[in-house]
Amino acid sequence: STLFPYTTLFRSYMEEMTNERIAGYFNLSVNYFNKIFKTYCQSSCKEYIIHIRVEKAKEFLKLPVYTIKEVGIMVGYGDSNYFTRILKKRTGMTPIEYRNQVFFQPET
Repeated sequence: STLFPYTTLFRSYMEEMTNERIAGYFNLSVNYFNKIFKTYCQSSCKEYIIHIRVEKAKEFLKLPVYTIKEVGIMVGYGDSNYFTRILKKRTGMTPIEYRNQVFFQPET
């Protein structure tokens, strides 16, 4: 399939994902999977999964019905401290700061 792992990863981002598990899903060795993934996606599998999770988290953080912890769990991070570190590294903001920016930023 030309979509290779994109579809599988996009649908499974909230699950625990390892290169070994994903390579096994495609019946590939881990080394070959990593090489092919990098060729198709221009990033490592791990980076791609983090990217998907952060983008989904940003969507969920816009919905006040979910707590920060719930958002972390929904995107695959059971440890809310780790979720906070990942989001801060990728966006420059903690989940609370991101949510506050979304809700309290004045309209221009």
